[in-house]
Amino acid sequence: MFSMCLFVFAFHMLLQVEITFNRYFGIIFQMLKQIIRIRLHYTHIEKKLSTRVSEYHFKS
Repeated sequence: MFSMCLFVFAFHMLLQVEITFNRYFGIIFQMLKQIIRIRLHYTHIEKKLSTRVSEYHFKS
């Protein structure tokens, strides 16, 4: 009987840990996605600028 209570308690604690871990992991994942999106956006802008600059140099 006692071991059963212990098992249930341990399982409950594991669930709590998993829930909090998932929440924090979700937040971190969202932040990483934002950072990656920003990085991609900036590299895209840089590529546009570099192509414009090279075109300009090529014309002149």
